[in-house]
Amino acid sequence: MNLMRLQERHDVTVGREGEIFTGDAPPDQPLSRVQGAGEAWHAASHMPRNTVFVERAGAPGWMYSFQTSRGRAYTLFAYFDGSDYQVSVLAPELGGITGAPVFPGVASLEEAYAKSVIWAAGMDAVLAGRPSPC
Repeated sequence: MNLMRLQERHDVTVGREGEIFTGDAPPDQPLSRVQGAGEAWHAASHMPRNTVFVERAGAPGWMYSFQTSRGRAYTLFAYFDGSDYQVSVLAPELGGITGAPVFPGVASLEEAYAKSVIWAAGMDAVLAGRPSPC
């Protein structure tokens, strides 16, 4: 199995002697999960087609853009901060919000992406002078 395919798998763990497990791993030894092993798969299969892996301010993560139902374009950056996934707004310019995390950290890239789309829909409603639908 080549490295790229290995990195795209969800269930990659490594044993203490360097064994690589791509399926069920022995439960009787300490294992390390490859951080982000499932991220590439999730980004490619569940996030916008324009999603790219980049490094911003020393943090590697996923940059993606989409339009809300009101037509406003958002570009966001989802990254793992060592304990949770964070999402920050790159565009549009939203004053003090741009560049800062937009909601408390979450446990997965999947949840970070889903919440970011919902957050953008709510922000778009507020910017249009309507109550947030969320």
